[in-house]
Amino acid sequence: MELWHILVLILAAPLAFATTVIIHEYGHWLGGVYAGYRTVYICLFSFVFYKDASGRQKNARYHGMTGQCIMVPRNGKEPNPDTFISGGPIMSLAAGVVAMAVVWVMIAEMMTFPAVLIGMFAMSSFIFGIMNFIPRGTNDGANLREIKKSDANRKAYNKVMEVYARNVWGVTYMEMPEELLGIPKGAEGSLADELEEYLETREECIRYMLLSEPESEELEEAGEPDMKMGAWELWKQCLKDNPKHTGAYLDICREHIRKKELDLGEWHTSEKLMMKRMELNGFGKGT
Repeated sequence: MELWHILVLILAAPLAFATTVIIHEYGHWLGGVYAGYRTVYICLFSFVFYKDASGRQKNARYHGMTGQCIMVPRNGKEPNPDTFISGGPIMSLAAGVVAMAVVWVMIAEMMTFPAVLIGMFAMSSFIFGIMNFIPRGTNDGANLREIKKSDANRKAYNKVMEVYARNVWGVTYMEMPEELLGIPKGAEGSLADELEEYLETREECIRYMLLSEPESEELEEAGEPDMKMGAWELWKQCLKDNPKHTGAYLDICREHIRKKELDLGEWHTSEKLMMKRMELNGFGKGT
């Protein structure tokens, strides 16, 4: 094997993975369209392509994401999300099968090095598809397991997707109708827990927004809040967990939410951060 072969193989590995992720997410999209969903956004390595509430196509950056496809039911219907969820891993496995067929043809034609490159993509697709079918955390397999428990869980999944969509459209938890966050009767497991968490966040945010401003002495000690700081940067700063800055951080979160200065995907981060700081520091207790 020559040196340039090694260099190409090194470059081909991340390219094979990137292609696998793209095919996987568009597999979700095809499954969702077939099942009766409409597209909200597709995220590919932090690059997000989405439609706003009016249906206009936009793009943005959503740091910390590898891939995600969010779709919501069309025209108030209640489609079964099985096809939408399984579309991603099925497409990954299908791509792997096609790639392996190409590999066999190339080997028969003595095209060894190209066969190795295509084989890398085939293995990446197979592994990605299988791993997403195996339930763990909040992956496709775990979601499939949850929605197959009951019809109520399927309804809960569609509600969670609707919440994601409204976050993208700039709707905070406080502005979401309480019935949207309500847990369908009979729903259980992680999907029900997620809706309950959203409802608690909504209630806590409403309560906090009504509180008085942090004490001026506390803000002076923390320093002047930088209102140009995004919620993502704010979150990273708060991970340092400096208690002296609590009042300023809470104030920044509140002002971002009031002025709607957050970027795509940052509503959840800012609101959850606000709740966490309240929890750790006892803000608003007894109010």
